[in-house]
Amino acid sequence: INFRKAAGLTGCTNKQALFGMLCKHLASLSEMIMTDGDYSPVCWQEKITDSINYLLILWAMVKEEQLWTE
Repeated sequence: INFRKAAGLTGCTNKQALFGMLCKHLASLSEMIMTDGDYSPVCWQEKITDSINYLLILWAMVKEEQLWTE
């Protein structure tokens, strides 16, 4: 639902809205990797798990679109 709301607010597709939110997580991961900071395993797990979840939601969106077009 949040992706649909974000898409409506920004005038983009649900997938584009999801990708914008995923980019936020990837930017955080990039910062963690590039600075080689002292991040806790909990912090790593949160960022990586969130990124995986966004990709799984994207897959579900793709599959849902295929169901509606078949």
